[in-house]
Amino acid sequence: MAKVRTVKLDCNSPNQRFRQMNWAQYLAGTAIVVVTLAACYSYGVIRRLTLESLQQNAFLEVQNGANEIDRWLSTL
Repeated sequence: MAKVRTVKLDCNSPNQRFRQMNWAQYLAGTAIVVVTLAACYSYGVIRRLTLESLQQNAFLEVQNGANEIDRWLSTL
């Protein structure tokens, strides 16, 4: 009488089951995530600093214009 061998059904293909990620791939993936997060953070910081600088420059321009108008009116 022949032995009957049971077969386990697996939804993963044999290539996926035995495929393992090596350290280089893991570190490269981690580096990509870290660089992306750093870029997003620095974009937010640069954007905030730029807007604050523009607001300050606009205020100074308006203040200089008002002072010039005051000087012009005082000479009249």
